[in-house]
Amino acid sequence: MIETATVPRLRPVAAEPAVTLLRAAAAVLVVYGYLVGLWVDRQDAYLGLVDVLRRWVNRPFGLGEDFGPFGVMLLLAACGYVSGRGAWGRLARLYVPVVLVTATAGALLTAGARVWTEPATSTVNVPRLLGNVSLVSHLLPDAAVLVPLAWVVLLAMCGALASAAAARLRPGWVLPAGQLAVVAALVVLGSWRHELRELAGHASFYPMVVAGQLVYLARSRAVPVWLAGLLGTLCWALVAVAEPLLPELTGWWYPVAAAYAGLLLTVAVLTQGRVAAAFAASPVVRWASDRVWWLVLLPGAVGWPVVAVVDLPVGVGILLAVLGTVLAAELGYWLVRLAWSAGGRRWEQV
Repeated sequence: MIETATVPRLRPVAAEPAVTLLRAAAAVLVVYGYLVGLWVDRQDAYLGLVDVLRRWVNRPFGLGEDFGPFGVMLLLAACGYVSGRGAWGRLARLYVPVVLVTATAGALLTAGARVWTEPATSTVNVPRLLGNVSLVSHLLPDAAVLVPLAWVVLLAMCGALASAAAARLRPGWVLPAGQLAVVAALVVLGSWRHELRELAGHASFYPMVVAGQLVYLARSRAVPVWLAGLLGTLCWALVAVAEPLLPELTGWWYPVAAAYAGLLLTVAVLTQGRVAAAFAASPVVRWASDRVWWLVLLPGAVGWPVVAVVDLPVGVGILLAVLGTVLAAELGYWLVRLAWSAGGRRWEQV
């Protein structure tokens, strides 16, 4: 008989319909939140769709920032669930899009395009570009960030690294518990020290990666269900505690989005069947799932410049921006995939 109760590692798993569906949903939510919703908000423009969704969905259900953070949390939870699958190869396939999109954003900024940066900037120099490519700028306070959502990739990479490094750890709960302890320390330190606040803010989303790991560990019986539930509650508690401790998180209802994302992942994984498989096999769903990282990174680097340059009504401009983002995602995906396959390596979903 095969013993499973003491297996601590996140073993490779086959692609599952629930993961494909959640990644595709995350792609749509992130593009809507950070290209459509954020653009309308920053330009003080009006778009009927955004107004209706805010009034009848976002506010009643407690989902702030036009679904953007909710989409990010869904994606991180799905990443945590599969973080043990080809961890080292995943790192490269996650990081390359960051490099390419950052270079694109820098080039467009230099050409005078209106790229979404945080804080707003129109200048690019070598140190700034290197800081963004290395992702260091995302961890420093007041540093100019050329691709504001690249920190999401950083968290996914941390999850893959943790899974690879802890492959031989026993018992199974050590990996998630250790990660939660690190996040808790960073959040507390960030509330005390301004220079750690940016790092702490991003780290407060990392419990969603751990939540995904816990769902997988419980499903594979590497961790008892009751213990996975307890640690999952701690994941949510960390997100909830971070909100009052870190001023930039206050008032955005992140704990509500975290609860929805965790529950949705759990229910989707446990109930997936032929219906979920049929939806996941849809070409549109598979396309969005496979290109989710490009769709997370490109809205600010490609979508914003497109909508800024076209002299058209807001709705039409945003539609063209979404189309430009989709085309750029397709181009980037195939460039990386063909380069990866040319080296004789097997391509896998990240």
